[in-house]
Amino acid sequence: MKLGLLTYDIAKDWDIPTLLDRAREIGFEGIEFRVDLNHRHGVELHRTKEERKRIREMCRDAGIAICGLGSGCMYDSPNPKVLKENIERTKKLLELTADVGAPGLKVFGNTLHEGEGIPKEQTIRQVAKAVRECGLYAKDLGVDLRFEMHGDFNHWEYAVKVVEEAGDGDVSLIYNSDPRDMVNGSVAETIGHVIKYVKHIHMHELVDPNYPYKEMLRIFKAAGYKGYCVAEIQESPDPIRVLRYYKALWEAYTQ
Repeated sequence: MKLGLLTYDIAKDWDIPTLLDRAREIGFEGIEFRVDLNHRHGVELHRTKEERKRIREMCRDAGIAICGLGSGCMYDSPNPKVLKENIERTKKLLELTADVGAPGLKVFGNTLHEGEGIPKEQTIRQVAKAVRECGLYAKDLGVDLRFEMHGDFNHWEYAVKVVEEAGDGDVSLIYNSDPRDMVNGSVAETIGHVIKYVKHIHMHELVDPNYPYKEMLRIFKAAGYKGYCVAEIQESPDPIRVLRYYKALWEAYTQ
């Protein structure tokens, strides 16, 4: 397993050279760039082909992998226009993903609209159809569409339905280390339902008393997981100290 850093939220004000220097210094092996938020790194759709190539080369030369891009695209809206806009934006972002040499792009469900009188099965089918379309587009580009267990779609059953109904596109799950995964004090049952689909993991505060990070990491390590576990943590007035502490905890938890 490899440790990565998500630029949302603690590293959103660092440009690419700073990100690479600090990742190397502290011991993070990869960076997941959060796009669509105009973070300082500037990995966004407006980048030209030449700029995208330069981003890829900068990370390669620094020995730091671009382990993914993270979007805000979601497919649950009852408004067909909004849904279409999210699908089309996903396709453009998948092209960016391929151009910078990242292996996958994160997308969301995100909400079940039962309170608006829409059956949850209808929303799940809609999301799965959109994920299938985008997943096939990803497959043609040689990248992975990563569906994050998030919001109402954090529930393993809904997330798995989406991936399975999406068919033969390149679609996987991002496991999101959510306290809602706990069953009788353990996350083993939830992880057991999704692990074969998981290619990427998001972690949050490793000292969170409400989530058993040691158990989660032990389960994935025992299953032979070789992907990235990415730190998605809050801003800090002393980010270097926080990230060094995070790296130390990671090493302790994964020994």
